[in-house]
Amino acid sequence: MAPLARPSERTASWRMFLHRAEGNVAIIFALSLIVILMAAGGAVDFARAYNAHRALQASIDSSVLAGAGAGYSATTAQAVFDAQHDSLQHISFEGTVGTPVYGTAADGSFTGTVTAQVTTYFLKVIGMPTLTVTASAAAGTKSDSNVCILLLDTSQTGLSVNSGTINAPDCEIDVKSTTNTAAMLNVALSVKKICIAGTSVTQNGAPPGGYPNVSTGCAAASDPYAGTLPTPDTACTVSSAATINGNYNMSPGVYCADMYFRHSAKVTFQGGIYVIKSGTWYFDGGTYDGSGVTFYVMGSNPFAFNGATNVKLSAPTSGIYSGILIYEPAGLSRSSWYFSSPAIYDLSGLVYLPSRQVTFQNGSLASTSKVTMVFDTMMLNNPTALSFTNSAKGISGSGGTAAYLKR
Repeated sequence: MAPLARPSERTASWRMFLHRAEGNVAIIFALSLIVILMAAGGAVDFARAYNAHRALQASIDSSVLAGAGAGYSATTAQAVFDAQHDSLQHISFEGTVGTPVYGTAADGSFTGTVTAQVTTYFLKVIGMPTLTVTASAAAGTKSDSNVCILLLDTSQTGLSVNSGTINAPDCEIDVKSTTNTAAMLNVALSVKKICIAGTSVTQNGAPPGGYPNVSTGCAAASDPYAGTLPTPDTACTVSSAATINGNYNMSPGVYCADMYFRHSAKVTFQGGIYVIKSGTWYFDGGTYDGSGVTFYVMGSNPFAFNGATNVKLSAPTSGIYSGILIYEPAGLSRSSWYFSSPAIYDLSGLVYLPSRQVTFQNGSLASTSKVTMVFDTMMLNNPTALSFTNSAKGISGSGGTAAYLKR
């Protein structure tokens, strides 16, 4: 029998064992390998969840767009979502897809939200059997057609085109007249659509079936600006008549007297609001330029154009008059307004004159960048050309609506 080691020898042996490092590397590697494998496995699970979220987002986006386009219909949206089930099968077979919830948000958009639980392979080991993914979307609708000219009179011929051209391929002309001969068209107009509420329309020289862009019995747009535009101060600041020649800087104010602008006038309108309360501004030619200007016309005949005139005016882009170029008070009696003589009008903004029966004639040319015009009636006579797109103060047309994702 071997003699027992003395206590001092046993203690030395344990110390030697504890201080040897050959086996420690294997232990540390084994523990690290578990961590590495869990991290890699977790990355796989999170990648699957990310792909699931992308598929879920695409499905909720398309379903919300369809629902918005169908009049905010949750039934339509759900049907579109269900039809895309195949694209979500990798979620369905490895987890669960909830039922989308559709509704209307405070900003008027049509919304949808859906949640799925994606089953994990590796994270379940540490107590995460599923990962939750949620997708949401919001859609709105907007008109796919804009009205550049709205003619409000329902009891007279609203639009008469005896000669001349209108080039506005992205715009509508809407005529609310329902009387006998609601419109008279002697030439084709290059506009996106002419929407006429009435059914009696004279189309001279048109091909069989009429001009292709003319729609009768059409739901013409309503006036969105009635009673909504600001009322400025109308206390007179200019009460004496004046004659303007040569270079001249015009100041905003309330004008209560006749103003005569001679053919030599080169007028710059300073930005602001010009109220034409009484009197007439007579233009015998000249050049007129103004940016950030608004004209509030109260009389029956505020402007008279008699000579070769070149006018370039644009509305403010901010403030209470933003987008408003020329407008009038509510409740005025009908009156005639002529844009005549060989003149060039480059007007940018809303021209809101619902009481005016406007005539463009005698070679007047409106080469406007962005304009929306609201008149009682409108007539084109003699060689006249109008060319424009709609302004920021637009009017939704009758061409239908298009849905779009908002977020």
